[in-house]
Amino acid sequence: MDSPNLNRATPFDNLATELVELIFWHCVYSTTVIACPHPGKAPLLLCEVCSHWRTIAISSPSLWTSLSVRCGRSTSKPSLPLIRTWLDRSMESPLSIHILVNTWDLAPIRNVALVKDILSLVIAESRRWQDVEIILPNFNYSPLRTTLQDATPHLRRLSIQAESNVSSGISPPPILISILQQSPNLRSLILKMPATGNVFASDSIDRSRLIELHLGCSLTISDCMFMMNQSPMLRYCYFEGVCSGVDRHYDPNLPRSFTLLHLLTLRIEGTVSFTRFFRSLTLPALRSLTIEATGTQSDHLHWNSCELHDLFRRSNCPLQTLTLDNYQPPEDELIDCLTSNPSLECLEVNDEGEGRLTDKVLLALGTRSGDSGCYICPKLTTIKFTGTVRSSDGSVCDMVRQRWRDEASANGVAALKVVHVEFGGMGNRHERDFDVLKELRSQGLTARVFMRASRFL
Repeated sequence: MDSPNLNRATPFDNLATELVELIFWHCVYSTTVIACPHPGKAPLLLCEVCSHWRTIAISSPSLWTSLSVRCGRSTSKPSLPLIRTWLDRSMESPLSIHILVNTWDLAPIRNVALVKDILSLVIAESRRWQDVEIILPNFNYSPLRTTLQDATPHLRRLSIQAESNVSSGISPPPILISILQQSPNLRSLILKMPATGNVFASDSIDRSRLIELHLGCSLTISDCMFMMNQSPMLRYCYFEGVCSGVDRHYDPNLPRSFTLLHLLTLRIEGTVSFTRFFRSLTLPALRSLTIEATGTQSDHLHWNSCELHDLFRRSNCPLQTLTLDNYQPPEDELIDCLTSNPSLECLEVNDEGEGRLTDKVLLALGTRSGDSGCYICPKLTTIKFTGTVRSSDGSVCDMVRQRWRDEASANGVAALKVVHVEFGGMGNRHERDFDVLKELRSQGLTARVFMRASRFL
């Protein structure tokens, strides 16, 4: 039998080049958004099949428009020459680039030189940036200490995380300022580094089109209010590191109250009172709110009566998730907040301090309201009370039973799916709570119940 002709044409060879390019594109991006170059994966693998495929792959810029780079102790994946080749093959297409420098194994001589070379290559293509994410140990890299020569008209997402060398007084790099000033289409901004707030709050930066904002730096309440007021299209907002300090952006002409019509998610973490912040806001579209008081135990914030409840009443928002981390109100105020949010599905309260969560909230969740005759939060499916819950034995399980399966249906509420409770001890072993929740867990409830330094379920 004659050996088959290995060079004969195949049906695939008769496909239009445009269709082959589309097939190749799906080979690269069907399982990932950012390509991690590997000789055993597309598009590099496609170049090794035959000369025809190689010609099509190399001449298809869309296959080379995303790149993930990881820098280790003394090498990078991909290598510097391959990064250069990759960028060349993308021609003039918009780029998505993620760069991660492993701070835990940084070799200060060889690695720093490599990172500088990589950053120089990437920065030279700034006019084509579309999605850029950079994670660095600090900004002591010369390519970052200059301003951009080109605008970044395609940039839609920018994420930069670094631990700037504060002891040396190093401020945010000039390149960051120029990026923010020359990116008219920026929609998502994530900056996690010291001393960033004063840069982003500059009047020369257009925030009017931002949809996502995440700042992890030293911010004051006035900083947060200023930035939100200048970002009317925000949907997702996260401030971490809010603290006391000089109000760099205090403006007596800043409206005392303003409305963000599109904000869906708000998370704020800090060591100061958020009273003025919540008093100024109206958020009619809010679906998720997280408040976290950070710092030492003695720094935990005291609740200011009615501010959060008034926010909910004023906004009339479809809130689905409420998380209070070391920012627990008196129980009457918490009950008012829950009553104001009939669409709530997930409630998380963590109190590492005095343990002010007792039977009152549990009773309110497990019985019909005296005013309406209905249960509050009828859509609630997840309850997490952690820290130091100080309820009497049986209060938790009685509440859960009223919201479980047949009882839930009879009471007109959704059946619970997840219950996490951490008891504070104080000599109460909660035998009944443990026994009943163990039984309900065997029926399908996801239950995690434990006592500090002792028993758990």
